[in-house]
Amino acid sequence: RAGDFIELKDLVSAVGKDAVRFMMVYRNTDSQLDFDFDIVTDKSKDNPVFYVQYAYARINSIFRMLNLKLKTKIKLKDDNFNLNEHELKILKKISEWPKCVELSSSKLEPHRIPFYLYELVTIFHSYWNLGKANKEFRFISDDNKLNKSRLVLIQALAIVINNGMTILGV
Repeated sequence: RAGDFIELKDLVSAVGKDAVRFMMVYRNTDSQLDFDFDIVTDKSKDNPVFYVQYAYARINSIFRMLNLKLKTKIKLKDDNFNLNEHELKILKKISEWPKCVELSSSKLEPHRIPFYLYELVTIFHSYWNLGKANKEFRFISDDNKLNKSRLVLIQALAIVINNGMTILGV
């Protein structure tokens, strides 16, 4: 409003191209773009770019701790796929991904993708935080016992995050 402006090249050098790209798409095309440097450089859930990337990093760290690659095929027995209510909530949100992409494309509303990713990782981070207080909800138990159902779930989550960020060019 004061008439101050910043050139795009300066913005990109200050916060990075990924943050700029994500935040530019993170707004509905009908709304005014308000680029907040404090939010974009903050390492918290208030920064949607960081929050989505942090979820992906957390998932990768789980697989690294288990000496597995994220693309490793995890075999489950049909009768051994068991998810708790929090994991089911994540799975339900993951199942909305194809519809999100379809609507984003058909309605020419790219902001749907970063909104969806932020909602998805918010559910994941909430679940992650449950593990701090209750060992039952930890992704890796103290004895490194694997919960393959949980691993398959977060592997699917990582795939969706990766695909979403790839679509956004981040």
